[in-house]
Amino acid sequence: VNFVWEALQGAETALKRLYNLYLDLGTEVGKVDKTYQDRFKEYLEDDLDTPRALALVWDLMKDEKISKADKKATILDFDKVLGLGFEQLKAKIIPAEILKLVEEREIARQNKNWVRADKIRNETARLGYEIDDTSSGPKASKSS
Repeated sequence: VNFVWEALQGAETALKRLYNLYLDLGTEVGKVDKTYQDRFKEYLEDDLDTPRALALVWDLMKDEKISKADKKATILDFDKVLGLGFEQLKAKIIPAEILKLVEEREIARQNKNWVRADKIRNETARLGYEIDDTSSGPKASKSS
C-alpha cells in the first residue's frame, strides 16, 4: 500500500462532509433501521469489509425513505464498530456576526458582485470561519 498525502486529505474532506451531514439530521434519535444494520453486519462478517461498510453509511445518508431520526440512530449503531466519533459531535453555534456576513455574501453572489463576495469570504476567514457553498445554500463553519 502506498501512502499519498492527497488520499489522506481526501479522506479528511469526506469525513468532515459526513460529520456535517450527520449534524444536519437534527437532534432526534429514532430507531436503528434493521435492513441497513443487517447489511452492515454482513459486510463486516465478510473479511471485515470496512470499505463497503463505509459506503453503506453514505448510502444511508442518501436514502430518502429513512427518516432523519432513524438515520441518526443507525449511524450511531454503526459507529460502535467504526469509531468515527459521531456521538461526540455537537452542532457548533455560529456567531450572529458571522451569519450576517454569510447572508451578505450570498446576496452579493446573487447579484454577481464577485469582488464583494470575495471580500466577505476573506473577512470570515480572518475571523476564523469558512464558508462552504452547498446545494442547499451557504454554510459557515469554524476553520480547522
